[in-house]
Amino acid sequence: MLDVPPRFEKVVLVIEDDPGVCELLNTVLKGDYQVSFLQSAIGALHVVKRVRPNVILCAGRLPIVGGYEFAAHLSRDPETVCIPVIVMSGWDDGTGEERARRFGAVAFLPKPFLLAELREIIGRHTSEILFAE
Repeated sequence: MLDVPPRFEKVVLVIEDDPGVCELLNTVLKGDYQVSFLQSAIGALHVVKRVRPNVILCAGRLPIVGGYEFAAHLSRDPETVCIPVIVMSGWDDGTGEERARRFGAVAFLPKPFLLAELREIIGRHTSEILFAE
């Protein structure tokens, strides 16, 4: 089981297969959050149930199971329905936000994203989960 150091009250799980994006997210988030990474949504459900992250950042396009499908699965599971999922994607035809919400995600973050926008979205959804508990 992932041990969360006491200074980290909030855990962000990132499911992303691009090492460059992972490196950027780690650099930006590591001072404020415990950040864990997975390269695939396959098997991530078991990790989510064990770690209970405050928020999940998930790439929209992943091999086998994409971020949209993963968000849909979490939104149907009573144990994970309250965990916010933010779908990130570099491919958007203008329907990314609507599609992400339709699949159960709380937000869509187009790549490349602004760091301020990333922080704002994560902050908004990590705060909500703290009040929901």
